[in-house]
Amino acid sequence: MKTFKKLLIKAIFFDLDDTLYDRSQFEINAYKFIDQKLCKKYDLKKGVIYKNLIKIKNLHNYNYRKLFEDTFKKIKVDPKKKNIFERNCLKYYREFVPNKLRLYPNTINVLKKINKENYFVGIITNGRVKKQKAKMKILNIEKYFNLIVYARNFGKKKEKPNPRSFNFVSQKLKIKPDEIIYIGDNPKTDYIGAKNAKVNFLRIKLGEYRKVIILKKNIKSVKSMKELSKLI
Repeated sequence: MKTFKKLLIKAIFFDLDDTLYDRSQFEINAYKFIDQKLCKKYDLKKGVIYKNLIKIKNLHNYNYRKLFEDTFKKIKVDPKKKNIFERNCLKYYREFVPNKLRLYPNTINVLKKINKENYFVGIITNGRVKKQKAKMKILNIEKYFNLIVYARNFGKKKEKPNPRSFNFVSQKLKIKPDEIIYIGDNPKTDYIGAKNAKVNFLRIKLGEYRKVIILKKNIKSVKSMKELSKLI
């Protein structure tokens, strides 16, 4: 792949989850938090809810919408309590705030290099705004970005792969879409979102989607932040 300079890139935007840090750090500890809160409430052995959450997640992914519903089916609780159980799971998942999150190796070096080269640097991320802001604060990387776009601010239906956030960036910076490159891990939300907005896309093969195959042969990719650094 050509370097960003040869592509005449003016702005570099990143995804957050599974692009700059391993999302499993957050999810695993959120599941433990749910288990801690609910096992005692439903008179279950400690770890039962956590183990089933992990098992079901592994069959699907972190965005599986029936995670709590399927978990309820696996545990021995009065069927009449299904709805309240699911609401409690969601409540504690949203309440959970981790004490620490670790960036992928070389992420800070890459961000410093990008800033040194005077690119406009930003993030476009899906998810509940409060939760995503908390992650940014814990990772302590806000200072490296000129603009952080929380796609949920445009409405849940306007999150990636909807091009709304990408179009917003292009209009705000007053640059052409092909002068922007978006770096992300998810072949569905990140790649399709960038493509819909006619923004350049670079896939970083990290996180739970790293082994997912994209049939398009011309999708450029890197396997690490160290490899990404060579393109800046």
